[in-house]
Amino acid sequence: MLDPARFRQRTLLEWGLLVAVVTLAMGASVHFNWSARVDLAIMDVAVVPRLHAAEEDGGIDAVGTLWFWCGTLVPVWLAAFAALRLTPRGALISTMLLMAALVGASVAGVALADVWFAPATGLFGCLLFYPLWSWRRQEAALRFLSAEVERLSREPGLHPVRQSHDRTLDGSMQAVYGMTAQLRDMRRFLADGLESLPEATVICDADGVILVANRRAVALVPAVLSGINARDARESVDGLDPPALPDVIESLFPVPGPGLAYWDALCATLEDHAPVVSSADSQGVELATESDRRYLLHGAALHGETGRPAGAIVSFIDITAVRRAERQREQTMHFLSHDMRSPQASILALLDLQSRPDRALPQAVLLARIGELAHRTLALADDFIRLAQAESQTLSFTPADLQGLILDATDELWALAKARGIELRLDLEPDCPPLRVVPALLVRAIANLVSNAIKFSPAGHPVTVRLRRGRGHVAVEVVDEGPGIARADQARLFRPFSRVHDAAGTEGPAGSGLGLVFVKTVAERHGGRVTVQSDVGRGATFAILLPVRGEPTPEDAHPVGGRTDTVS
Repeated sequence: MLDPARFRQRTLLEWGLLVAVVTLAMGASVHFNWSARVDLAIMDVAVVPRLHAAEEDGGIDAVGTLWFWCGTLVPVWLAAFAALRLTPRGALISTMLLMAALVGASVAGVALADVWFAPATGLFGCLLFYPLWSWRRQEAALRFLSAEVERLSREPGLHPVRQSHDRTLDGSMQAVYGMTAQLRDMRRFLADGLESLPEATVICDADGVILVANRRAVALVPAVLSGINARDARESVDGLDPPALPDVIESLFPVPGPGLAYWDALCATLEDHAPVVSSADSQGVELATESDRRYLLHGAALHGETGRPAGAIVSFIDITAVRRAERQREQTMHFLSHDMRSPQASILALLDLQSRPDRALPQAVLLARIGELAHRTLALADDFIRLAQAESQTLSFTPADLQGLILDATDELWALAKARGIELRLDLEPDCPPLRVVPALLVRAIANLVSNAIKFSPAGHPVTVRLRRGRGHVAVEVVDEGPGIARADQARLFRPFSRVHDAAGTEGPAGSGLGLVFVKTVAERHGGRVTVQSDVGRGATFAILLPVRGEPTPEDAHPVGGRTDTVS
């Protein structure tokens, strides 16, 4: 590969040699009078009209040798400098202007000051330097293009270009065009590969300025990365600095400190003398958004052609599902180790107690306690299975009338309400439209709310189930006149295996702690949410809000296990 620095050094050397050669040729021209005829021709134009006037004024004098060489060499050297610094077109125009200035200066000297300056040597130098320089530059350009084509043909992923014997400029341009077309195809291939990555990914330079971002990254922080791929990433927009990775981290995460620290550590690996760190050694850092989505920020250094770090590729890996699965596993372990194990241990303790005649319980009491513990175990298992079904990935939505689903949910609870002396009231609006739901899950969710209301309501107080139409949603409300729920405890209502104590500090009716979690999961899987409005001594109102539209899409549904909306 021809180093651009060495190419420029060679260019300067050739330029200096050409200047020296042209200067010597100009000296030889003066010595051997090669340019005398040109000077005589110009003299015929400039001097003859002034002969009579010059005789009266004392004649026409030739300029001195020093002034002659200054006036001759300076324009030639200026033309040489213009050829070095300007484009070929600009160098040609500059050379023609300098030649015209030489002839004009010679004519003006005779006409205005009766002084003769012979311009032929300077004209010869300008005419000699420009074609020689153009020839050398074309040869150098052809050498450079041929070397680059050969080097690019050895790049992996590119088809080799058959080298022909056509060393003309047109042939080299055609070869370079073929190679650049392949490079454009390769760039498109890499851009499509970046877009197809399953995670939000950006590529940034060593300063953190984002150069390219796939659509997932733009969708993640549209306020920062909007239009990033439609402009030069290093250009400012509306007077603002171009977006950088720290801007994305600070915009996406409410606590950006760990992410910024990780980026600083990644930047340290981009230093020229930093040790090479593999992607396996960089574990990334976990960050959380305001909606409690979890992302793993992971990056790796990118190296240029010379092997030096040129930037980094950074991915925002969504691990929300992984963390949710870990929480579910912990909940399952808790369920198996405590909630399911505790009733079985109690049954074994009762049996052990019954084997001792002095401590044995009456048979009726023993059977009653064993039955109670067995029913508790069965209820736990049923609730856990229902929750697992609600959290499953595939659900079958069908159109259903909510009035009929509410009637199905309350029918099985009339006996419980009557046994506790509680009136179960229904207030159903007749004009609520059918919705696409999973009937079995929604019936069980409504039944859980009604069952809780009955359990916590004092005898003689009603429980009301309402169905009403709101703006863009349908609400199923369950209202009780029980002891209410303190605001501080409402945040724990929808946590698995969590039970809320009443105002007196005693635990409420027995339950698995999964009923409200199931209700919340069902509501979110239908694209809705659950709200609770309560205060101590004022009863509680639980509501399932379902959107009035077609079958919910993934964008409509909130993540399972996300934050619970609480209305106070």
